[in-house]
Amino acid sequence: MSLRGGGNVEHSACQEPCVRAIGQDNADVAKTARADADIEEGEKLTVVNACWSQRIVDAMGCLGDEFRENELAYLALTSKVENPIRDRLAYSLHRAFGEGRDLCFAREWTMPGNMKKAKGKRGGRLDLTIFQNEVPRLFLELKSMYSFDMYTRYADRQYPEQVGNDMTKMNNYNSSHEIQKIAIILITDPVQKPEKCLDHIIKYSRWIRQFHEETKEGLEKAVECNFSDFESLASGFIDGGRAFGIDVTVRYWCFDSCKRVAAC
Repeated sequence: MSLRGGGNVEHSACQEPCVRAIGQDNADVAKTARADADIEEGEKLTVVNACWSQRIVDAMGCLGDEFRENELAYLALTSKVENPIRDRLAYSLHRAFGEGRDLCFAREWTMPGNMKKAKGKRGGRLDLTIFQNEVPRLFLELKSMYSFDMYTRYADRQYPEQVGNDMTKMNNYNSSHEIQKIAIILITDPVQKPEKCLDHIIKYSRWIRQFHEETKEGLEKAVECNFSDFESLASGFIDGGRAFGIDVTVRYWCFDSCKRVAAC
């Protein structure tokens, strides 16, 4: 498994520029789709889904532009950042592709009753679902954590199990067509130690201080070790800016739910 966090984003085929730009090319995509009418339906669905997976990766690569200066640092230090990142990602995709088109980007969509409940899950809600002509094309689940979480006693089980449960939930959805399924982990990585006087403001500040030295070296290796059962589509980071005198980076890894090593 190749995991890299040392650039804005690392990704593979079907590459496109940031989401604002690729939204302008949607008419060309439609023309291409009409020209490919002689391709088998299953093949077309595979191409469509693969491109949406790549668009998620591309959008993550420029998601920092969706936040005001230093806003993400504040949000990441004071609480887990899963919902703010999900919401900005969803709206950036809606703005680029959704207005006046046959595409919808649904947050917290509840899957119908044809799915089996995954372990530890009370229902079938998904963080983000992409619909085209009312048909699901992509499922996305996000899980937020902190850099120190990769060094705790249960690091190799706690979050990998939670992400695995999210994958099981997505994979248990019964569909007659292919749906791309992605899980993204978000790791808040503070550069400096928070002062004790900020313990009532900064989330998990004591843990950040305790594991500060460990997180400064080898975070990428720790993630690769703890998530060794998962196949990475891409990885990168979002510069969150600075809050409370602390520089913050949110690192992320995108995993393909349909290609989990342990599930093969």
